[in-house]
Amino acid sequence: MNEKSKLIYKLIIEAKIILESPLRIASGEYDYLTDIVILKDAENRPYIPATSLAGVLRSELKKLGVNDTLLFGDSKDNDHQSLLAIDDVLLKNYQMVIRDGVKISSVLNTAIKGAKFDYELVDKGANGTLVMELTLRACHESKKTEILQNIDAVIKLLTDGVQVGSLTTKGFGKLKAQSIECYEFDFINDNSNAAGDWLKYIKNDQENWNNIKRRKLDSSKPRPAHDNFVMKLSCRLQNALLVRDYNTEDDKLKNTKDGEQNQSKDDKLDNAEDGKMNKSETTLVAKQLMSGDEYVIPGTSVKGVLRHRAEYILNTLMRPKDDAAKKKINDKLNVMMGYSTEQESRKSNLIVQEVYIKANPKENSLIRQARVKIDRFTGGVLEGPFFEKTLWEHLNESGPETAPKHKTETVVFNITIENRDKQRNIDSEIGLLLLLMKDIWLGNVAFGGGKNIGRGFMQGISCEIDDRGEKIVFENDSKGISIKEGDKSNLQYYVDCLVGELK
Repeated sequence: MNEKSKLIYKLIIEAKIILESPLRIASGEYDYLTDIVILKDAENRPYIPATSLAGVLRSELKKLGVNDTLLFGDSKDNDHQSLLAIDDVLLKNYQMVIRDGVKISSVLNTAIKGAKFDYELVDKGANGTLVMELTLRACHESKKTEILQNIDAVIKLLTDGVQVGSLTTKGFGKLKAQSIECYEFDFINDNSNAAGDWLKYIKNDQENWNNIKRRKLDSSKPRPAHDNFVMKLSCRLQNALLVRDYNTEDDKLKNTKDGEQNQSKDDKLDNAEDGKMNKSETTLVAKQLMSGDEYVIPGTSVKGVLRHRAEYILNTLMRPKDDAAKKKINDKLNVMMGYSTEQESRKSNLIVQEVYIKANPKENSLIRQARVKIDRFTGGVLEGPFFEKTLWEHLNESGPETAPKHKTETVVFNITIENRDKQRNIDSEIGLLLLLMKDIWLGNVAFGGGKNIGRGFMQGISCEIDDRGEKIVFENDSKGISIKEGDKSNLQYYVDCLVGELK
């Protein structure tokens, strides 16, 4: 046997992971029910393929400036295969949901015909076990310390959370390790019983696993300074919010054979006091999207609203009069927001996260709102009554009208401009994001449906910014927006960069 191939060390990493946002890894199949179906095993259980995990971890190591080929190998001649073997992660305690997507016309502000689709997701909260196996041979002994440092970096990534699958720039696929165990087998250390411990492990003799040596984890090391612009914008609802849930029976009108509408018990209301309204005449047609006990504003909705508003801001600032000016605006949007065509695609530099609003009876609740359709000619009721379940925030009565009624962070937007190319200047993109933040803060932008009847508008409470390591914080108080003069000048600089670039 070649001495260089002698086995000297093994490390088994078992991470208990949980999904913190929906996961979409498409199977490429079509089932006539949805346009995009989740990848599942032979028993119809969703899983995360090892190839996806390996690709994400390798990419994240590159961003940290770590030599990724040391762990994951290279395809070049005379190089080595991956030292880290990764298993598929079979998900448990999962819930499959259906979400819909639609493309909105930036001119008419309505859905584009034929651009409506839906897709299957694994909802947040699913969990599983990620198992990775590091194998070192005698030829790797000189680089053992560096390899183990890279393993520490991988463990740190899993502890902080990574994103896998598609739509990651819209907040999907975030998974995080809740706990990690590292079983260490050092076969050249005379003081260890590595061979006996290895036999216990491969025989799955869990009763004696407590005696197996564990490698101490050093996840306290902070990540190196980044080149990203990170914003946490905290708001409250000004009024109702309705992001329609197409995944609940409440929203599906069931037709009987004779064409009459049937509803579930939850969809039928008690008779009106005058006796004219009976249960069969009332229908719940829309309900706020939820995940478990949390209300949701999907990352896709957040990203769509931001792109649409960014286009409006750029057109307002530039007032394009020819095709060249329109192309400049389109190019700016494509670089920041990403795009995809049949010929090419570009990943978005703007990353948003799903917005989860904790259900709290003291602060918010779903309220039935009755609506009817009026005949324009007679002024009478044409259809209805029908009902919508919308989310309303409860406010305290104290406080001046210009200030938020309470400090509760009801709605929190987490937005990042990622600078993948260190040589690229992102100052103008930061300026555009700041203008978007201002419009959300002042209630000029709505999320969800029904904005023409006042739904989905926010009021800013506070904003925390991490500008490539520099912290900026401002908030709304009884005197208005509180911000340091130096910070105000720094933020204005980015807006000036945007305006200057558009000239």
